Amino acid sequence: MHTRQAAVGRGPAIMAALVLPSLAGAVTDRLLDSPGPGWYLIAGSIAGALLAGLLAARRTAVWSVVPLPPLSAAACAAVAGLLGNPGAGTGPLTGVMRWAAASFPASVAGEATVLAVAVCATLRRAQRRSTVRESHHA
Repeated sequence: MHTRQAAVGRGPAIMAALVLPSLAGAVTDRLLDSPGPGWYLIAGSIAGALLAGLLAARRTAVWSVVPLPPLSAAACAAVAGLLGNPGAGTGPLTGVMRWAAASFPASVAGEATVLAVAVCATLRRAQRRSTVRESHHA
């Protein structure tokens, strides 16, 4: 199978690896009555970005995952914002927006993680290519 087709075929697995830990973290924060996204969402975002990055790196599609952690963290936080009472005198949309906006630290943590995986995967591929070239010239 062509590399691009293989990466597309793994798309659902990559998305699940990215979203499910973030969602679990956001829901845990909400169930613990946090006023907004906290350490559980941050930990979930890091774990999800790491898993998604590693899955994508195996198929040379890691750079396609780079823009996704902030979207995942904000969406998961917004879902968690719907689960509880968003606050006295405010509607559910206010709670959703507050949680989504407050997910910035989790977004940054997830983005930094997936960028680190992408850079490591790129450096590893470059090292392999140079090793192969050196062995052909020897």
